[in-house]
Amino acid sequence: MNNRIYSLQYLRAFAALWVLLTHVLQRLDIQPNGVFFAGQWGVDIFFLLSGFIIYLTTKDYSSWKAFAIKRIFRIYPAYLLCLIIYTAYRVVYDGTVYNAVTIIQNILMIPFSGPIGFKSLIVGQAWSTCYELYFYALLTILLLLGISKKRLLPVILVLFVIGFGLNKIFPMKGFVGYLYSLIGAHHIFFFCEGIVIALLNDKIQNIKIDRTVLKIVSVLALFAYVAVLCTRYRFYFSLLISPLMFCIVYKANEVLAGKWLIHHIMLALGDASFSIYLIHSVVIRFLLNQCHINNFTLLLCSTLAVTIVLSLLSYHLVEKKFIDLGKKLSLKIIN
Repeated sequence: MNNRIYSLQYLRAFAALWVLLTHVLQRLDIQPNGVFFAGQWGVDIFFLLSGFIIYLTTKDYSSWKAFAIKRIFRIYPAYLLCLIIYTAYRVVYDGTVYNAVTIIQNILMIPFSGPIGFKSLIVGQAWSTCYELYFYALLTILLLLGISKKRLLPVILVLFVIGFGLNKIFPMKGFVGYLYSLIGAHHIFFFCEGIVIALLNDKIQNIKIDRTVLKIVSVLALFAYVAVLCTRYRFYFSLLISPLMFCIVYKANEVLAGKWLIHHIMLALGDASFSIYLIHSVVIRFLLNQCHINNFTLLLCSTLAVTIVLSLLSYHLVEKKFIDLGKKLSLKIIN
């Protein structure tokens, strides 16, 4: 599987930028046409991407160590960098004091003191990454036990039923509440949909569509999806629409290659999408509270500019170096 599949880079970039736009609107309490924009649409795409990529790229994996190393080196360096930035900001500008338990929870990215939410971690957006680590942990355990990767989907669904059911019958706080929210949250369905798409990958690839027709369908689907995003977020609707859009864009990979500027911009933003997703919130806060930028257009443009620059630096100076290191270490283990 080529990590540079153009369509997946486009999806990453779109998802990160949609979350950024949503948070700018929400921070200014702006609701265009009365609609409260939801960054959850973008998060759903991220979960779909994770399920799809993780399942497809581990097609020939047999080493749990190699898999774990690659995922840890992919996630943690960028996260820890953002954790340092967020912590420094809150200590300097908000006067926040953190105890040892909070620091440990945030370093491990395991907010075990209660249900997972936007306020669970110092880096608020990292709540979704907690689920990513959960999925990685499950797959690592399956590989460690020598169990087929195909068992991942039923295992996730069984754990969901257990977690969701127990939470309804015996709602709990603290560590148990954390476990409930980890294994019994509806977010896992998007990850499962990504796995299903990966299982159907060969059939999707074999579907023959005329390039002109594919371009027209892709453009129409894009406009339709944008129209959907400008409505109130509904989980069941996203559960249907998000994988459909994912498949269309994924199939449109055949017509995305080119030398035009926007293509290279989307690829670059796709590379830096994880950092964009993590870091934009503190940028918004700084521009609002310290620079006193309250105009929507100016705040959005400033947030985009600062976030993209910082994210590209994060990707090239931190993320990419550790991703490459993780690949080298995993190859040594496999060989």
